[in-house]
Amino acid sequence: MIDELSLDGRRLTITSVGEGPPLVALPGGPGFPGDQVRDLGGLGATRTLLRPDWRGAGASDPPPDGRHGIDDYVADLARVQEHLGLDVIDLLGHSFGGLVAIRYAATYPERISRLVLDATPDVPGDGRAPLGGMAGFFANWDDRAQGYLESVMSTLYEPAGDWFEEHEYALADVRPDLVRIRAQALVVTGDADWAVGPARARAMADAIADAQVAVIPDAGHFSWIENPAAYAATVGAFLERTDAGSGSGAPGM
Repeated sequence: MIDELSLDGRRLTITSVGEGPPLVALPGGPGFPGDQVRDLGGLGATRTLLRPDWRGAGASDPPPDGRHGIDDYVADLARVQEHLGLDVIDLLGHSFGGLVAIRYAATYPERISRLVLDATPDVPGDGRAPLGGMAGFFANWDDRAQGYLESVMSTLYEPAGDWFEEHEYALADVRPDLVRIRAQALVVTGDADWAVGPARARAMADAIADAQVAVIPDAGHFSWIENPAAYAATVGAFLERTDAGSGSGAPGM
């Protein structure tokens, strides 16, 4: 199903898939439509995934001012949540979407119940880079990985990434926001994720008041593609939690 809202005359679309309680799922980029996260490895069997198309991506209109900063996406997400009529949401952010999710959860702590971060809180500007080019995003560069990457790259709205690289990439660091997060949080990463990885995930969880870490085996940056069953089971179990959390434990490690 496709929903849309008007942001002062600019259309922003939201696609929904799956069944069950809602989970707002933010894709990466910037510049990817919501479909980039697919159904998160089968998580749509138990959750209705609400996937915004970033500004300019998918069926969403580009911003007239050309901006694609983290705070711009935070402002868009605030309007999305209001449009959905949800006072409190569960929120998942992948890659660049994780930067937005962190800033959003820190800015609007009362609006978030559970937070899933499949991302690093700072862009990889310290010399990290995927070995083997695009193939380095995956633990296994097989037909499934190649097919997925070819498909999503064909949907990328490139001006978004160009603006971000020119204006904000070197400054994109939301680590100071982590201590302001009050939602129960799960930091999830593939064991071979070049951008996040177990060590960075643990450091990230340690900075959040109530967070735990899950490491998906045999997976890189897109762990729901490479190990979908483990990803969906791990994230699904976290979203079903009814306790108040127990700090930075590490299920799935």
